[in-house]
Amino acid sequence: MIWQENVEYIIMIANITENGKKKVEQYWPDINETNTYGDISVTFSERLVFAEYESKTFKVINQRKERTVSHLHFTCWPDHGIPFYPQSLAPFLKRIESIPSGRSPIVVHCSAGVGRTGTLILCDISLRMATNTGYVDLSYHLHKLREQRINLVDNISQYKLAHLALLHCLVEPDFTILCTEEMETEVNKIIVPKKISVQMKFIDDTFWQDEAMLSVSAKITEPVVPEKNRFSEILPDCYSRLVLIPDPPSDESSKYINAIKVDGFCELSKFIVTQYPLSNTVGDFWRLVDQNAVSVIICLNTLDLTDKTCCKFYPKLKESMQ
Repeated sequence: MIWQENVEYIIMIANITENGKKKVEQYWPDINETNTYGDISVTFSERLVFAEYESKTFKVINQRKERTVSHLHFTCWPDHGIPFYPQSLAPFLKRIESIPSGRSPIVVHCSAGVGRTGTLILCDISLRMATNTGYVDLSYHLHKLREQRINLVDNISQYKLAHLALLHCLVEPDFTILCTEEMETEVNKIIVPKKISVQMKFIDDTFWQDEAMLSVSAKITEPVVPEKNRFSEILPDCYSRLVLIPDPPSDESSKYINAIKVDGFCELSKFIVTQYPLSNTVGDFWRLVDQNAVSVIICLNTLDLTDKTCCKFYPKLKESMQ
């Protein structure tokens, strides 16, 4: 199909494995290798990694004729769900918008080819419409899409995501800093009080967008245990907080710890952020470490034993503690 339709770009919005299940087949070779599919050979020649997506280049040969196919793979979109932050989709959409129209069809797929696929196509149609006409009409284009394939844009959360992603693409500022020789100059321009306050105000003013997406995400409803919080006003949010395996099983309060998961670069839930343990949460802290197979702990404050809320949560060198 790729060869027959003279496809130059493939857009993938799924991962090979999701939630422990294989969702799609890897239909390309490993980097710098070649696989043969019938009369067609595919060589994986180049790979660029960005925060939320990868760009691959394939050399495709059929009967001595060679073509180049670009593969754009968005890696942070769960099946039947949405990316955690709508702004994470914006750079990927802008990259797709830069693909010239009319030369050849663009192949788009997720796992089933409906929810995520439809949402991305709806965003691309709307971005190109905005560029050419100055307005967008998502409802009209979603109706037209669903006349061609059922269930394109699978649910309300994906439809909401399309609106917020467009907002980031069309009207919100770009704070990207390129890592070039001019980087130091650009950083110095930003860190002056007036400039940096503009960015912080933007983050505060757009927080409602993240909340809008969180409202359709899986919410953790386990109770908060107040005496296990260092500060009453700093609580784990109900979307990214961790829940411990209870010990003993009958003690529901032992599920609670003031800790959340935080994404890293190209890696979901890379970090666990928590408070310095209280005397009554040291055991919870080490159960957190054990249950999440933590191998590195970074502590960013000194031990102050004059503070009654602080305690030493680790033993002396070559000693143990219970």
